[in-house]
Amino acid sequence: MLEEREREEREREERERQEREEENEGEKQEDKTAAAAHPKRGLISNLKIRYLEHQRDQVIKAISKTQKKEEAIDAGDDTPEMKEIWTWRQQGKRKKLLKKQQKMDERIKRKREKRRERIKRRHWKLG
Repeated sequence: MLEEREREEREREERERQEREEENEGEKQEDKTAAAAHPKRGLISNLKIRYLEHQRDQVIKAISKTQKKEEAIDAGDDTPEMKEIWTWRQQGKRKKLLKKQQKMDERIKRKREKRRERIKRRHWKLG
C-alpha cells in the first residue's frame, strides 16, 4: 500500500515534468522570434519562470514528505492521542503547502500569459 502510493506519486511527478517540458518546447519556439527583438528580456522572463517552477517542485516534494511522515506516525507506537496530534500537524502543514503550490501555479500561469501577450504584440508590430 505504501509502495503503491510512492509509485503513484512518482508517476504523477513524472507526468507533470513531461507536461512542463512539452510546454517549454513550445515556448522555446516562441522565444526564438522574441529573442531577436529583445534578447535579454526573454532570457530574464524565462529565468523567472524556471525559478518559480523550481520553487513549486520543492513545495511538491515537501507535500510528499508530509504524507510519508503521516504514514510513519500511523505505524509508530505512540499513544492514540499523540498520533492524532502529530497527524493534525502534518495535515496542517500539507494544507499550507497545497495553498502555496496553488499560488505558485497561478503566478507561473500569469507570467506565461503575460509573455505570450508580449510576443503576440511584437508579431503584430513586425507583421
